[in-house]
Amino acid sequence: MKAAGTVILEIAALCAVGGVLGLSVNALREKDSIRIGRNYFAPAVVAIPKPSPSTTRSDSLAAIPTTEAPADQWFVTLEEVRQLLEAPGAEPGSCLFVDARNDKHFTAGHIPSAVQVDYYNLERYLSEALPRILAAQRVIVYCNGGDCEDSLLLRQELIGRGVPFDRLFVCKGGWEEWQAAGMPVETGEGQ
Repeated sequence: MKAAGTVILEIAALCAVGGVLGLSVNALREKDSIRIGRNYFAPAVVAIPKPSPSTTRSDSLAAIPTTEAPADQWFVTLEEVRQLLEAPGAEPGSCLFVDARNDKHFTAGHIPSAVQVDYYNLERYLSEALPRILAAQRVIVYCNGGDCEDSLLLRQELIGRGVPFDRLFVCKGGWEEWQAAGMPVETGEGQ
């Protein structure tokens, strides 16, 4: 029978090898990898006091109220984004896209002229991006789409940093829908 010390060392070595192997496989997976630094338990919506009175917009996003509402009312579809960008009299640069994804995904492809603000590395991006976000008439935040909540979390963070909530929207389909629809794509580090 083996000594207890030897058994403990073998268990520790097995755990170390398994951990290294698991992290290596995760790093090699481009899609569906587990993001080690991500807080998977962060709340999707932060309660924000409702201002009064409630009014509605007069632009192409007229269905969206200007008082804070449940998160699903701040989603915009790709079709609504197209209408907004193609609206007669739309000023160039009045709509700013904010990409909540990490460097690897942003560099591989993003919406042209989008500003990157990786939700999990805010301190790295916000000092440069926040003045542009505050100056924009409309800010559309996006992440990968689907079950990705990073854009919602970033929206709430931006509200906490003084960006008016009625200018902040979340592109429901995110990057995946944008790319699948054949919309313009930019690669590299961006601006």
